[in-house]
Amino acid sequence: MIIKFMTRMIVATIILFSVSPVNADETIKGHYCYTYGDKESLKEAKDVTRTLAIRNAIESYRVYIESTTSVRNFTLTNDIIQIVSSGYLKDMKVVEHKEEGRTICDTVEFTVSPKEIEKVIRQTVKRRTQAVEEKGIDNNGFLKIISINESDYKTIQSVVRRDIDVRVQVLRKIN
Repeated sequence: MIIKFMTRMIVATIILFSVSPVNADETIKGHYCYTYGDKESLKEAKDVTRTLAIRNAIESYRVYIESTTSVRNFTLTNDIIQIVSSGYLKDMKVVEHKEEGRTICDTVEFTVSPKEIEKVIRQTVKRRTQAVEEKGIDNNGFLKIISINESDYKTIQSVVRRDIDVRVQVLRKIN
């Protein structure tokens, strides 16, 4: 009885994966509302709204989230989003556009290839990490600071503690 059940489960799994392609393009959406000021033109406000809607779509995309969980570098995050939005979004369309007073809202939709997005994110993170490790953040001739990571967490008494991990490379000994 158990063997029959297991056989059926294996066959069902094989059918499921053979019917739905794993590498198929996926559709993602992003939404953003922007209220612009007196010193901005309507065109500038529309451009900002569209750009931030695209950014929200990329940042909320599961492949992006899974691939960048350890990235806490603001500049690197911006670079990744810029690279993805400049060359890996297909068939972009504005699904909804609203203007009320000085507030503009856009919802955008486009397709992406999960494999391509994951590949470009990993390459960008690897390239940037290597560059930082080669150059270091700071260097006084004796120590080279490679990275600094800060993290907060709550203890049992709900006290927030900050941990700071610093990676250094010893360049030479002090005599």
